[in-house]
Amino acid sequence: MRHRAYILAVCAVLVFAVNGCPCWSSPPRASAVSLNGYTLLPLRYVAEWLGARVTFERGAITLILDDKTVTLRVGSTQATVCGKTAAMSCAAVERSGATYVPLRFVGQALGAKVDWDGAGPSVKVTHPTSGEVMVLPVIDAASLDLLRFDGVYQGSPHPYPQLPEFVYYVYIRFYPDGTMSLIQINDGPQQVFRDPDIAKESDTCHWTVIGKAVAFTHNTVQWTGVVRGDTIAFRWRDPNNGARGAERLHFVRVR
Repeated sequence: MRHRAYILAVCAVLVFAVNGCPCWSSPPRASAVSLNGYTLLPLRYVAEWLGARVTFERGAITLILDDKTVTLRVGSTQATVCGKTAAMSCAAVERSGATYVPLRFVGQALGAKVDWDGAGPSVKVTHPTSGEVMVLPVIDAASLDLLRFDGVYQGSPHPYPQLPEFVYYVYIRFYPDGTMSLIQINDGPQQVFRDPDIAKESDTCHWTVIGKAVAFTHNTVQWTGVVRGDTIAFRWRDPNNGARGAERLHFVRVR
């Protein structure tokens, strides 16, 4: 039987589990990234969404959708579309352990329609057969180099006021689509990252990078953290009641 208590600590009402797990949602969809004025999307995501098959052979990446075939290589602006050589404006790149491909070139080569919305900024992709529309936010590729997405950032242990024998940790998990999750729980980082039953029960937050700092607002609390390697030194402030504090989080990789 699960027992769950809700606490007010640091910034907001978050889930606290004593003898069980709360819920933390699975990673949201990927975002497009902006690199030198070009928009790229993770290869795995664009292939899955379009229903394309992907093969890797001697450094060549091939996407196959019905009678259309696109072959490209990381770092090269030369591609092959249905057996004919074609030039791309931007090469595929490796970032944060993922391969990113030029969205407009690959999408249109496989029959999809790609539209840019500078207000978001975001891109709208229309599926070539189903007509389904996918809208993706666009974030700066430099953000992917500052933060890590293959684990969680863990804070120091905090005693629970009414249950001093228990401690909880602040965990932050960033996603490469510009969203993040913040939770306080007494579970370890492995379980927080892996357990499909651990889904956050708070609203999704959106993070932004300014220089070497990452910032977001969770509920009404404003967080700003300076990133130094695998450590983020946060300061938080609630403008509603004047409460403020600090939290240092260290990255824990989860395999």
